[in-house]
Amino acid sequence: MMISQIPTTLTSIGVFTLFGSTTVPPQPVPLAATIPQNRCHSHAVNCFTPQPIPLSPINLENRMEDFSHSLTLKSMSNQAAINQEGEQNVTEAYNGAIADVSAFMRLAPKSDEVYIQRGLVYYKSGDYEKAIAVFTQAIRIDPTNALSYSGRGNAYLALGEGFSAVRDLTQAIELSSNPGPIYYNRGNVYLRLKKYSMAIADYNQSIQMNPHHTHAYNNRGLARQQLGDLQGALIDWDRAIEISPTDPYAYSSRGIVRLNGGDRSGAMADLTQAAKLFSSQGNRESYLQVIQQLNAIQSP
Repeated sequence: MMISQIPTTLTSIGVFTLFGSTTVPPQPVPLAATIPQNRCHSHAVNCFTPQPIPLSPINLENRMEDFSHSLTLKSMSNQAAINQEGEQNVTEAYNGAIADVSAFMRLAPKSDEVYIQRGLVYYKSGDYEKAIAVFTQAIRIDPTNALSYSGRGNAYLALGEGFSAVRDLTQAIELSSNPGPIYYNRGNVYLRLKKYSMAIADYNQSIQMNPHHTHAYNNRGLARQQLGDLQGALIDWDRAIEISPTDPYAYSSRGIVRLNGGDRSGAMADLTQAAKLFSSQGNRESYLQVIQQLNAIQSP
């Protein structure tokens, strides 16, 4: 029985690596983020209070460090609000974050890092056009900072502007001292543009720099599948599952290829595991898609 691939919308699209780490700051994408020692209460959402401290490199650095941790806490609160209390708290959290960054911008109006922080807040809140505008301001202040190009490139991708995303991410790769995560993001752009060989080349670079990057293996498997290299795709998904056995996307993709290859029992096992993981992680849409596929397999 031949059935279509479960729509995974690119394994990584929910876990971009914006700024040179294997997780989306302050997240994580995907990639475990190390949270600095608390400099505010662990449950605080708006724990930064602007104070008239005379500007100096040390004071500004300390306040940026405080804000970075504050933004990490906001990200955690944001996820909790999405899972438990709906969108209102999410909006309030991001409004507070934007207000905090605005305070930093008054302290250091010529600091590209402050604009980058604000761009990240807009990006995380889904306001991609504002994110692009703010990252552009950061680039004007310092055109040699890879973080600005990386952030703007990902915002372009979120808006479906693939070629602009490639342009910015290519520039970020040239400027970055740690381009592995940016190769991964550019690979995602090429995957969306159906330039599968170019996507594979970028995922190869990302994996070379981080051999434990689950999502790079996952998405390289999708690109290989599109080129007809099913054995290579299965190897990539095997590796992704070995690294991260709780990632449902590799199971769902591997299950479909196994089914199309005649391995019905293997497909059932993979899709059943994918359904369990999607359900436990609260991804109802993907869970229902997998259940539909399982029902199709079991029907006469």
